[in-house]
Amino acid sequence: MASESNHPPSSPMLARSASPVGAGAASGTARESKPLLPPDACPDAIVDEILALLGEERFRSARRLAEEAIARFPEHRRVRNAWTIFDTRGKARVTSGGPEPDTDEEFEWLRHPPEWARGKWVALVGREAVAAADTLAEVLETLRARTFPKRPLVHRVD
Repeated sequence: MASESNHPPSSPMLARSASPVGAGAASGTARESKPLLPPDACPDAIVDEILALLGEERFRSARRLAEEAIARFPEHRRVRNAWTIFDTRGKARVTSGGPEPDTDEEFEWLRHPPEWARGKWVALVGREAVAAADTLAEVLETLRARTFPKRPLVHRVD
């Protein structure tokens, strides 16, 4: 798999940054700390960029952009929602000896997925596919509009 920093920027917002995310680590220096966001960045455009990065599977860049966005626009609803993808504070962690989430049905479905699911991102609750799309961003957008009895398992089916 290609390094994330080898991808071209997905939008002019990231093209404005001094260097790709992670470029400092590749040269042996500390991680690049220059902001990705220009001073006049619009919160809605930032969220759209985060979703685009997720769709391109550029997770580290999306996280860094979300970190900057939440620091600059902590009260903006869409920025807060995007940040919840990456925010691990207060979330349950599975530790040795602790209860694990029951995902047996989801993993059984993933062992023998239907042909229509190949090459797609799917969200599963039990043995039911509750969302499917070509990109992760589309699946996440579909999930935002619904509630479920338990948290959906999201996975790309190859």
